[in-house]
Amino acid sequence: MTKCEICNSSAISVIQSLPGYQEGSFYDIKYCKNCNTSFADPLAVDENIYNKIYSNAHIVPGYDRYYRFANDVLKVRNPFLFLSEIEDTYWSIYHFVKEHNKQVNPKILEVGCGLGYLTYSLNKDGYNALGLDISEKAVAEAKKKYGDYYVCADVHDFARQNHGQFDIVILTEVIEHIPNPKNFVSSLKSLLSSSGKLLITTPSKDAEPDASQYWNTELPPVHLWWFSKNSFKELASSLNMNCDFIDFTPFVSRQTNYPKLSDPWRTQTLNRNGQVLFTVDHSDIKHSLKRGLIDAGLMTYFKRVIKILRKDTSSIPATKITAILTIDNGQP
Repeated sequence: MTKCEICNSSAISVIQSLPGYQEGSFYDIKYCKNCNTSFADPLAVDENIYNKIYSNAHIVPGYDRYYRFANDVLKVRNPFLFLSEIEDTYWSIYHFVKEHNKQVNPKILEVGCGLGYLTYSLNKDGYNALGLDISEKAVAEAKKKYGDYYVCADVHDFARQNHGQFDIVILTEVIEHIPNPKNFVSSLKSLLSSSGKLLITTPSKDAEPDASQYWNTELPPVHLWWFSKNSFKELASSLNMNCDFIDFTPFVSRQTNYPKLSDPWRTQTLNRNGQVLFTVDHSDIKHSLKRGLIDAGLMTYFKRVIKILRKDTSSIPATKITAILTIDNGQP
């Protein structure tokens, strides 16, 4: 690649070579100075690695929380609210959707719905939400677990058949896995109604305090991109779209602990045979207590008390970006 996929700039440098997510693999990390975007070379998905991850999702660091969420949403009264309290990504989606619903009863599509728990949670909260995933196995499992809220299709084929059909399209923690994000977002744009909104969440490069750090996210080829807010501004501009961002301050300001950029799944995770190299211990008792507090509507108050007792006034930077892309109707 001689030009940046995001902004079409030639200001690309090869920064470093990194070991990949699986032992025995190596990737070059490239950087675009113009839009502050880092990406892996080669930009290619390794289906074998994903098969290993999802067949061991209950123990793979980072992915084990998704497996847990998939079961949690069946144990609480308001799963959408639960997700919003448990993780920043879902907090941003929850508050945007709630605000959007004041004007219109939105038709929602979740692209790359995976285990299906967010689509299920939206439906349980009364929304008209459909989950889309390319994996036949994922869709079959989601339907079996949650109901008939899902469809298996390639996003580009689905977009050609459903032009302008959705008021909100949600893409949670997917874009960093896609080799050609501009083509992907272009297809998502075509799914939007004239006033539709595209929500994209991803790890934030802007959260990295060290300007010389060009890759501090999951290793390639699991993550192929590390985006900044400027990445999304450039991406939106190239597609004749407007771009805004959700402010995470209300979420992070009440956190007593928060994911760090040094989380362990940013290291090699699979050995040469595809076996998980390490696991991260979780307290089932602590998690059950947290789930109970959220379900009872007490988690916000609990966190406030803990922060007061700790005299914690520190400012925590958001580790995620949620970009809101809309069609620029003033553009051709």
